[in-house]
Amino acid sequence: MSTNWKKGTAKEALEVGHMAPLDEHNAELLNKTHPYRYVNPEPKSLYNIVVIGAGAGGLVTAAQAAKRGAKVALIEKELMGGDCLNIGCVPSKALLACAKRAKAARHVRFHFSFIILLTNLIAFKTLLFTTPSTQTISE
Repeated sequence: MSTNWKKGTAKEALEVGHMAPLDEHNAELLNKTHPYRYVNPEPKSLYNIVVIGAGAGGLVTAAQAAKRGAKVALIEKELMGGDCLNIGCVPSKALLACAKRAKAARHVRFHFSFIILLTNLIAFKTLLFTTPSTQTISE
């Protein structure tokens, strides 16, 4: 059975991770957070710890407990990584960073144009007032 979302359908992606459209980028995200046609394992009769939610805190808690030898059940109804990683904090911060860079680029372009204009004015003034001339400038 394939575990690659490139073979999945848009309907399956919506059911699993609320992903639309199922393009190559969303397919890659789903491959990392919810393998295609993943089947939950049979539950064991006893766990040392049950972690509800595979967000930042849940993933760390489950990993550290398992690392120390505990039998861990990790429960997540949507995508591994939780809202912060998939739709909240991280994507929002990336979008804000892009917006800041776009604003800075526009700002730099304006200042760059202004600096060129100012440099040309200074050069013109220097040329005008330091060049000996017998003519006067009139209106």
